[in-house]
Amino acid sequence: MTTLLAVGDQPFAPKVTLEQVEWAIALVRHGNAAFLKRIDAGEVGEGTAGGRERKVMDLCREFQFLPPDKLPGWLKNGKAMQDANIVPRRYLQQRTQRLAAFEGHKLRHTPALNMAIKTATDNGNLMEVKKDKLVEMFSFHGQGYRVLCST
Repeated sequence: MTTLLAVGDQPFAPKVTLEQVEWAIALVRHGNAAFLKRIDAGEVGEGTAGGRERKVMDLCREFQFLPPDKLPGWLKNGKAMQDANIVPRRYLQQRTQRLAAFEGHKLRHTPALNMAIKTATDNGNLMEVKKDKLVEMFSFHGQGYRVLCST
């Protein structure tokens, strides 16, 4: 990479400078950090149970802060669910559908999502909301989870 910079700067007498070397090193470190962050978030590779749980919690936070015009069309009372810190499972299902950490899991997507939700529930981050309450309060007939801890 530094040799390309040297040729670009001085095509007829290329010389690698200290600034070019420092820039190339910083670029590679930045790329590596971004890639490792994506692996930790479960976006690349098989991922880990902790990474999948973190991704589920990230998606819960994402749902909580969606503007009203970005809420899914299939969700009638999305704003009320947001206000109650409840995330529909269908939202999590759809948002994790193509993530490598879920789709690439040896048991495939749905069992990986189930395990991540169970881990988040066991760790006190999520709590499943009873179906009768979801129907009564939000006219929602699917599964939903109350976000207890968003960190």
